[in-house]
Amino acid sequence: MTAIGQGSGEALGDIWDAVKGLPGGIVHSLPPVQFHDSIKQAVPVFQAYEQARSSGKSVWDSMRQANEVAKQHDAAQQALQARIDEFKKKPGAASVRGIADAAAFAATIFDGGALNPANTELPAGVSEANAAARASAGEGAVAAKPVPSVAETEAAASPVESAVAKAAAKSKLPEGQPASVAPTGEDIQPTLQQGIRDTMGKVADENGVAKSTAKSIRDVVKETADNVYAKSKSQFGVLDEATGGNVSRFDEQIRNVNRALANVTDDVEEGKLLARKANLEASQEEAFEQARAKGVDPNLVDEAKANYKKAQSLYDVDNHVKMSTSGTRPGIGKLGAQMPEVIDPKKLSSRLNKVYDSGRLQDAVGDDNAQALLEHSDNAQIAGQQIKEFVPSSPTGQKAMQDILKPNTKGNLIGKGANTDFLKSYRDFDALAPEEQAARFGKDVGQARDYLQVQARNQIIKKWGGRVGLGAIAHATGVDKAVLHAIWD
Repeated sequence: MTAIGQGSGEALGDIWDAVKGLPGGIVHSLPPVQFHDSIKQAVPVFQAYEQARSSGKSVWDSMRQANEVAKQHDAAQQALQARIDEFKKKPGAASVRGIADAAAFAATIFDGGALNPANTELPAGVSEANAAARASAGEGAVAAKPVPSVAETEAAASPVESAVAKAAAKSKLPEGQPASVAPTGEDIQPTLQQGIRDTMGKVADENGVAKSTAKSIRDVVKETADNVYAKSKSQFGVLDEATGGNVSRFDEQIRNVNRALANVTDDVEEGKLLARKANLEASQEEAFEQARAKGVDPNLVDEAKANYKKAQSLYDVDNHVKMSTSGTRPGIGKLGAQMPEVIDPKKLSSRLNKVYDSGRLQDAVGDDNAQALLEHSDNAQIAGQQIKEFVPSSPTGQKAMQDILKPNTKGNLIGKGANTDFLKSYRDFDALAPEEQAARFGKDVGQARDYLQVQARNQIIKKWGGRVGLGAIAHATGVDKAVLHAIWD
């Protein structure tokens, strides 16, 4: 560091001899700035002071300029240390780049950069390395962005915010995550209804029939059932000829029950209709077997019977979807003015589980598709319940601590800046119900309490010592005496 050997060290040394002779309290209160401790060590500071004096500035103005350079120097060192700490916690390419950026930024202070107006020289090798890094950036590589210094970061925040952040960091609580966001119901209906459409599309493919193109969710299952029923219906001619028309006769009676089920609003009546339908389907199965006995091709009988049973099962599922759906069908009423179709997941889930337990749902769509329909309805029901019961969770760790400290921190732009009243902060924490404390701090409730308790106790000792009792402190601070007792427990 050759510049120091040319007199700059001696020049500033004379000043420091004079300053150090003053009482410590005076040195640290000299207007208009407080002295930064690193001014005694940072090489660029010497040059900044010498240049200012050489240009005719007063001693105090020169020291002010030296002080600013010292702050920048110290901030750069802190930024570099922060990147090193990040690397220790999470080594990797990103953290290595962070160290390199911070190191280059700090080096500019010594090597003629924006923060080194004195252009102080460095030991051999360091200046050359920094110059090489700059040259590399200028040759096409993306130059590293300047690393924000601690001083810059703190300058961007108010004194209160800075004090609160520092106090919360001292608690050693984890930084925490942002508060969880309340779920919305925007995707529940589209997801549920599309899930039903997709599942019924698979049923159609598996049974070799056309997929439903219905605009209304009320008609999707019915259209699929109609297409499966049509396959069985096409074989009724041969079956009726062998059974004297029994197959069509029972089919008509079953269709009448299905129409009644579509209009029923009473659970008891619905149960009676379903029981009647089951009896009629049993009679219809006997008619199919009668046709087999009359010599009808067994394969035709089996196919017609299977398709018929599947179609009737699908009609039952269709009825459960309709009974769970409200709102207006698409295309009815003024566009945008009608209530859209909404499936009640709770109703649908209850109905589908009942027919799953009886095996009717599996008869209608198969095992895999039955489970898919149950999952769609259950997922929608769970999502709706989460919205209904959602309680916003506050951030954890340091962010939650900041919420406690901030209302009790007062800003002071002159002198010591902002100060936190830990006694009142502890009071506010203690006033929270245990459930609220857990919601805010999670597993760190005990640590948060201990931190606030210790800080509050230290403030009481510092301000009052043993001169007054808790009653007097309670009167002076407005903090309940019981809270003060808790601090000393």
